[in-house]
Amino acid sequence: MKVIHCADIHLDSSLNTSLSAKQADIRRDELLISFVNMVKYGADSGVKVIIIAGDLFDTDRIRIKTKQIIADCIQKNPQIDFLYLCGNHDDNVLVNDFVKSDNLKLFMGKGCAYRYGNIVFTGITDDKYVNNLNLKKDDVNILIMHTEADVVKKLKGKNIDYLALGHIHKAYGGIIDDRGVYEYCGCLEPRGFDECGRHGFVELDIDGESVYRKYVEFGKRSAHVEEILIEADYDTAAAVSCIEDKLSLISHDDMVKVVLTGKLSFETSVDIGYINNYFCGKYFAFRLEDRTTIEEDIKKYMDENSLRGYFVRTVMASDEDMQLKSEIIKLGLDSLNGEAVR
Repeated sequence: MKVIHCADIHLDSSLNTSLSAKQADIRRDELLISFVNMVKYGADSGVKVIIIAGDLFDTDRIRIKTKQIIADCIQKNPQIDFLYLCGNHDDNVLVNDFVKSDNLKLFMGKGCAYRYGNIVFTGITDDKYVNNLNLKKDDVNILIMHTEADVVKKLKGKNIDYLALGHIHKAYGGIIDDRGVYEYCGCLEPRGFDECGRHGFVELDIDGESVYRKYVEFGKRSAHVEEILIEADYDTAAAVSCIEDKLSLISHDDMVKVVLTGKLSFETSVDIGYINNYFCGKYFAFRLEDRTTIEEDIKKYMDENSLRGYFVRTVMASDEDMQLKSEIIKLGLDSLNGEAVR
């Protein structure tokens, strides 16, 4: 039996933290399209069960077209059973109100189970039910949960062959005990810069005794966060060149966040606004975060008989911490030097 394990798709997320309104609209549709394409992949591969281990939807505010497309996707694939366990985001979504199909099977309560010969899929909706879990030794037991990773240690010796987890948006897995393994499949698609890494689902092949698994990377786009050191003697052109080198292997269809670090001198002329404008059209989404600080003999400027000296003396006399003073001085001197301040 072939099985797909997916989770944390978060359809109809707002996506307004990392993306513009236009980009968010595109990504909302791309998340939906990825789910549809995953089901097509399953149908073409002879998959019999698709496990949804929580958070198919981000909230109960779901677009009409999303409901229609999900319902159509499930109803048009009657050869696949969709085993759906709600997560913490979609626990109040009444999916069976808009999906009227016998192949949508929900996990409810303490430990609902669906049997396919000696292969049993059990879903637990709350960690408190773990102690009452009673799985038969002679079955191939697939347990589905949406929870934190610390639950794994509570499941040793429970006759689990594969633990299909959702909730953590990073794909990784490990060993439960001598018999079983667990996997977080991660997100099908990244929604922001806090969801870097690989994206997709786990494909299982169960032969009646053993569970074989492989990870299928499926995301249309990837998210990247690159920390780039700006040297003290860089100007804007040198900074742009450094960033281009660091991003050279990243697809222009991806989402990129660049974090600039380093200690600059007061005379350093790096125009952050220009750098942001230069790169923002080169990728699907681009964000620039300036974490550079000033490394300089501040006393030299405090002794200057100039507007710059007066400004530095005023900031240094304040009660703020040195990190904040450094940021204020940097912004102020950029302004005095005629640079764009953002």
